[in-house]
Amino acid sequence: MKANKVINVLLVDDERANLIAIRAILENPGVNLIYAASGEEALRQALTHDFAVILLDFYLPTIGGLEVAQIIRTRSQTPIIFITASRPEEFPVEEAYSLGAVDYLTKPYNPIVLKSKVNFFIELYKRTEALAASERARYLSELNIKDGRIRLILENAKGYAFIVTDIHGIITEWEGDASAVTGWSADEMIGKSIASIYTDDDRATGYPAIELELAVRNDVAADKRWHIRKDRSLFYADGVLVPLKDTAGQVHGFSKIFRDETSERLANEELRRLAENLAEVDRRKTEFLATLAHELRNPLAPIKNGLRILRLGGDVNAATAKTHEMMERQVNHMVHLVDDLLDISRISGGKIELKKELITIRELVTSAVETSIPHIESGQHKLNINIEDDSLSLYVDSNRIAQVISNLLNNAAKYTRPGGHIELLAFVEANEVVLSVEDNGIGIPAQELCNIFEMFNQVERNMGHAQGGLGIGLTLVRQLVELHGGTIYASSTENVGSKFTVRLPLANVDHLAPAAPAAAVTGSTKALRILIVDDNVDAAHSLRSLLEFGGHTLFVAHDGYEAIKMVQNYRPHVAFMDIGMPGMDGYETASEIRKLDDVSGITLVALTGWGADNDKNRSHAAGFNKHLIKPASLEVIDSLLSSIEPSF
Repeated sequence: MKANKVINVLLVDDERANLIAIRAILENPGVNLIYAASGEEALRQALTHDFAVILLDFYLPTIGGLEVAQIIRTRSQTPIIFITASRPEEFPVEEAYSLGAVDYLTKPYNPIVLKSKVNFFIELYKRTEALAASERARYLSELNIKDGRIRLILENAKGYAFIVTDIHGIITEWEGDASAVTGWSADEMIGKSIASIYTDDDRATGYPAIELELAVRNDVAADKRWHIRKDRSLFYADGVLVPLKDTAGQVHGFSKIFRDETSERLANEELRRLAENLAEVDRRKTEFLATLAHELRNPLAPIKNGLRILRLGGDVNAATAKTHEMMERQVNHMVHLVDDLLDISRISGGKIELKKELITIRELVTSAVETSIPHIESGQHKLNINIEDDSLSLYVDSNRIAQVISNLLNNAAKYTRPGGHIELLAFVEANEVVLSVEDNGIGIPAQELCNIFEMFNQVERNMGHAQGGLGIGLTLVRQLVELHGGTIYASSTENVGSKFTVRLPLANVDHLAPAAPAAAVTGSTKALRILIVDDNVDAAHSLRSLLEFGGHTLFVAHDGYEAIKMVQNYRPHVAFMDIGMPGMDGYETASEIRKLDDVSGITLVALTGWGADNDKNRSHAAGFNKHLIKPASLEVIDSLLSSIEPSF
């Protein structure tokens, strides 16, 4: 073989990014890296080229890695190294080795280990090719560690231990880095059983005899396990055990080739523990946000109810009315922050469901501006709205996209000096609806723009700003836009202003029909018997006082047991019930009430600070008809009461 002959290595992976990463690791002037993005392409390459080694992704579309290896095995003995995202215990080792695999690596793999393994087989290929054709078959069937040709390979495969045993597992050769890896010298180990380097637990379960038998049956056996050193410390070996055969095909010994990968194994275990810890932290964060929302909503409910009572009571002067408006605005702001926190948690956990409908951009903008107008007016800003075409339609969750627009308008109002200008534009460009919100506010430093959408990010120059928030609004905006298949980006010049641009797919109106309008709720003046169940005394009595303005008869209970007695005694038409009560919680109370025959028509409404999807599912399963989140709006409560027709 000529010295300058290029050696072929086949890389098979359907992910281009993985091929690029492997190429960066293995690039070598003397090695020709050939790529295949599918099993079919891999087979075509294997039919037209000889390869020193094949790196084969285990998971491939249409034809899987095992099937590719099986077909390649029918025409060549090319060594195959599988690359898999499976955990080691999930990888089908025996099947893979029976199909010609010599090793496997799990993602993310160590670049040094990958390069070392590939280089080993490249060197083996070079030496094998150098042999005369008449010698090659004997060389492959009678692998002899003492052979000078193999010694050349050993010298170029630093870090690998080579052990040869007889048919009974008695060590006859101790070569390569066997001494460096295990601590035993050749003189100490030759003549002893290979079982000496196996752990007590493995020997108790039948190793190495099981491994030797497996190698005879499959021509190779995986060697990935913990072994023991001379000083009794453990090391993790990654290699193979192969049978040695004579010219008649009879096994006369075994060769064990392995590498110490203890540090890599421990690093991978540490990464796995870190990933598990991060998952646990994320779970606790979600629980914390849900609990925080619940704890904040409980005191917000009576405050909001109290403000409504004062407003409904009348006889207030202008100063008092202004104070009411201010307090209601701040309470609504707190509710908005709580909702944003929960939305972030739901989206991060993949638990948010979009309720899409066909809606015009004009309707979306109108809804968003109605929500944001108090912020804009308080800053005495001038808002300019320019919509290219009122009939532009989007197929979106209208509440969520209105929330996006509203958050951007609120943000502009926050960081624009009093009397500033805010412009909202909407137009079509390249089959997308483009929405932009631009202000002439304090702007964003250039170095901060790349982080502006990150969770809890607070741009440094805003930390002292009177309107500074929690740093979650823009994160929520980005996530909602991306859930709709859109994009958002920001541009800004400090002290000149900022611009946020949202791009969303334009609806194909030929294939979508607008949502049917909701049936109007007919108002009703009928008086109802209403039970309020809440261990929070302020929340219960403030809601009672509020509902008494509607002419209803109210009863109040502060625990589940008292609620059941009141249902039996007073037979209310509807019960508003908290979930998180001590003793018997709302779920249990609802279940018990549903067992009472004479009040089967009662409407049970969960009124709680717990608002996650799981909470709503549990309340439905417990027998609740509705699930409202504190503080519920008076409009929602009135609408619900108007829809109830007493049946007893």
